[in-house]
Order: sequence, then C-alpha cells, then structure tokens
Amino acid sequence: MVCRRLLLIFHSLTGLVQAWIIKTRKSMHNIRLSSTSSSSKLSQGDISFVIRCANILVTLGAVRTARKCFFRAFIMASVLRKWGIPVVMNVGLRNLKTFKRTDGHCWLTLDGLPFAETNNPEQIYPFEMGSGTNGVRYWIGANK
Repeated sequence: MVCRRLLLIFHSLTGLVQAWIIKTRKSMHNIRLSSTSSSSKLSQGDISFVIRCANILVTLGAVRTARKCFFRAFIMASVLRKWGIPVVMNVGLRNLKTFKRTDGHCWLTLDGLPFAETNNPEQIYPFEMGSGTNGVRYWIGANK
C-alpha cells in the first residue's frame, strides 16, 4: 500500500509538471491524456488519496495562477486514467460581456456525472462542442 501511494504521489507530481508545460505553451486546445486500461487498479481510498494529493499540489504548485481548476482536473485525470479510472476532463468557456472577458472552468466527469465537484458545471456550460484527444471534452456556456 505504501508503495502504491508513493507511485500515486509521483504520478500526481508528473501531472503537475505536464499541466505547467501546457499552461506555459498556451496549448489548452491540445490537451492529451493517457488512455485507460480495461480495469481499475485503485480502491476508493486510493481515489480519495489522489483527490487530496491533487488539491495539495494545486495549493502549493499553482499559487499564482487563475487556472487552479485546470491544474486540479488535469492532475486527477492523468493519474486516474493511468490507473484505469475512465474519467473525462471537461473544459468549458463562456463570454462575460459585462466584464469584457472570457470565463472558464475545468472539471472531471465519470460515467457522464461530475466527479469530485461540488456543483454541476454543465448548468453553466450547457453546450458540448465536441471531444478532443483521449478523454477531453469541450463545452461552451451562455453569454452573461
């Protein structure tokens, strides 16, 4: 169990580094996640550990970014998919006319339902634009 948790921490750190590379290259439109194996190798406790680990890494490793949800979703998706959990990473964008800017959110779904989210982001980003490479789905929200 200790060995598995160390491996999960290593995979989470790798996910954080990959997320920073995507952010610095400004290549959010070309996110690639690993494919999933046919069976899960993680217990519910391991999945909870991955979520906690991602939250800690985002708190420590993405301090000065407005894209904490991207880092969190990417870390969790990269680790969970590597270990056989077929989560989908979702990227939603919408225009905020009153502030003359674009707003966005990244979240995970599992079997079509929000995963490790407190709210349902599909209420804010209701229009699916299509799927990208290996487990990434893009959404657009109504203008506000």
